[in-house]
Amino acid sequence: MGVAERGGRRRSGRRFGPVLAVVVVVGVLVAACGSSPKAGSSGSPGPAAAPGPIKIFAQGTYSLPGGGGLYDIYQGVAAATDAVNAAGGIKGHKLSLAKCDDDGSPSAAIQCTETQIAGGAVAEVGEGTAFFEEVQPYLAKAGVPVVGGNNGDLSFGQSSVAFAFSGGAPSAFAALPEELKAAGAKKVSLIYPDDLGSAGAENREEFVLGAKVAHVAVGNITGIPVTTADFGPAVAHATAGGVDGVASFMPGAGEAQLIKTLHSDAPTVKVAATSFSMTPSVISSLGAAGNGLLVSAVGNPYAASSAPWVKLYQEQLAKYAPGAPLDDDSLIGWSSVWTLAQIGKTLPAVTRSSLLGALRKLHNFSLGGAFANLTTTAHPCQSNCLGQVNLYSPYVIYYTLNNGKLTPNSPGDLVNPYTNSVISNGIPDA
Repeated sequence: MGVAERGGRRRSGRRFGPVLAVVVVVGVLVAACGSSPKAGSSGSPGPAAAPGPIKIFAQGTYSLPGGGGLYDIYQGVAAATDAVNAAGGIKGHKLSLAKCDDDGSPSAAIQCTETQIAGGAVAEVGEGTAFFEEVQPYLAKAGVPVVGGNNGDLSFGQSSVAFAFSGGAPSAFAALPEELKAAGAKKVSLIYPDDLGSAGAENREEFVLGAKVAHVAVGNITGIPVTTADFGPAVAHATAGGVDGVASFMPGAGEAQLIKTLHSDAPTVKVAATSFSMTPSVISSLGAAGNGLLVSAVGNPYAASSAPWVKLYQEQLAKYAPGAPLDDDSLIGWSSVWTLAQIGKTLPAVTRSSLLGALRKLHNFSLGGAFANLTTTAHPCQSNCLGQVNLYSPYVIYYTLNNGKLTPNSPGDLVNPYTNSVISNGIPDA
C-alpha cells in the first residue's frame, strides 16, 4: 500500500492493461479561515490565511500485474485534479489528492481507507480497488461519498454512499448476450479470467442473467487464468456444442490475442467484448481481426465520441498527463473529479455531509455527453439488477468495431440490459 499526497504535480507510473472498471470519489474541505485580530495598539486584523485544501483520495490496484486499466483510472483522476487546481480550485480551495495503492491486498485497502478518513478526506474519487466490498463499510460509517464513473462489482451498486455514472462491468456483461442475439446468435458462451476474485464470478453471473433476459441458450462458460497465453483450448471449449456467439474478456494485451484466436479458430462465430478491454493498443493490435467485433459500452467511448466532455478530457489529459493513455478507464477517472468540482462549486462549503446530500438529490445532472445524465432520486435497478438498489444508471450502448473505429449501432440509444428497454437519444453526442 502506498499513500502519496499530490498538490499540483503529475506523477508517472506503469500502465497496466484495461479491466473492469469502477469509479469513486472525493475529498474533505478545510474551510477557509481568516486570522484572528492580533494583540497590539491598533487591534487591526492580520493578513487572511490561505484557504485550506479539499482532501480527496483515489484507491485502486495500481501496481499488481494483471491490474488492468486501474492505473489508467488514476492518471485520469490526477490530470483532472491538476486541471481543477490550475483553474483556481473550488472557490479558491485547491484539491489535495492522495493515492492508495492496495497492491492486491484487502488489508492494505482497508488500512489506507481508514488513514484517509482519519485525515479528513471528504470523498473518494476514481474508485478502482478489487476490494470495495471490504472498504465500503468504513466509507459508509464515516459518510464519505464515492463519486464515481462505474462500478466494478455488485457491492458498489448496493452502497448507500457510492454514486456510479453507469452500471459498469456488471451492466456491460449482462448486455453481451443481447448484443450477440441482435447479431443473429442463438447460443452464447463466455471466456473470462477466473482468478480475479469475486469480480470474475460476478461477471459470469451477470452474463448468465443477461442471457436469461435475452432468451438465448448458454453454452460452455470457460474460466481461464489471466496469464493465459495459448487460447486455443479455451476457444475450442467455449465454441463446442453449437455455440454461435462468444463474449470475450481478458484484461490487458491478452484480449487482442483471444479475439484473434476466436477469429482464426471459429471464423463463423460472432464475437462480443466490453469497452473496458478496447484500449488503443488492443484496437491497434487487432487489425483486421477486429472487424465486426461487437462492443458493449457503458457510455460514449473516448474513441467514438465527439461529446464536449470527452473533448475536454482529451485536451486536459494531453496537457496534464502527457503520455497517459486515452481510454475509457482514464475517462472514467477524469470524469469523477470533474463531477466533484462541478457539484462542489454549488455548495457553500465542500464537506462530507454537504457533498453526500447534493449527490443524493441529483436530477438530470449532465455528464457532458460522455455518460447518460445522472438522476439519483430514482433507482431503475431496484428490482432487476441483482439487488443493486443504489445503481442509478444501468444503461449501455452497443457499438461495432471496423477498421479501428468504434461506431454506435444506434447512435444515442441507451439500452437497459436488465429489461432490454431502450431510451432513444439518451446520450447526446454534441
